[in-house]
Amino acid sequence: MYNFVGVNFKNIFNKISSSKQSFTKAVLTLITGSSIAQLVSFAVSPLLTRLYAPEDFGVFQIFSSISGIAGVIATGRLEMAIMLPKERQNAINIFILS
Repeated sequence: MYNFVGVNFKNIFNKISSSKQSFTKAVLTLITGSSIAQLVSFAVSPLLTRLYAPEDFGVFQIFSSISGIAGVIATGRLEMAIMLPKERQNAINIFILS
């Protein structure tokens, strides 16, 4: 059930959870999540290439680029600062500002 593409995720998660180092656990969690996301996008790409023409991918890329730039400008990247403050009041102020 936990075996995907020859990788036994249950063993990996057990090793992570038994680890005493929280930094290592956090890093391995991020790497695992990113790897799974990359595998899903790689697995779906043949299907998408059958459904859409190369021109459609170009239009989507232009839309994604413009949306990404507009999102950074609109938010001022303040969503990244919400987790930084040690005091709750400062976090609330940054949240309201963003």
